[in-house]
Amino acid sequence: MIKFVTDHKPGEPNILEGNDMKPLLVKNLDGDLLSTLVPSEPWTHEGLCGLALETFVDEKAIRYGADAYLGDVWIGSTEI
Repeated sequence: MIKFVTDHKPGEPNILEGNDMKPLLVKNLDGDLLSTLVPSEPWTHEGLCGLALETFVDEKAIRYGADAYLGDVWIGSTEI
């Protein structure tokens, strides 16, 4: 399960700002691309957390760890 760090509190930067229409990339810990998901509408924290990742990423592929990115911006990991 990937945990996303895209929620933010007052005074913290919003990492979704400017990245909310970039594709979601899931990579293994070696940096190999496992899956890409292009948004049809801007990403939100709730939308990312509500994704059924198993529909587009093989759970076996991420069992040793994976990171999530919007474009080049790291937004989450299985290692959190």
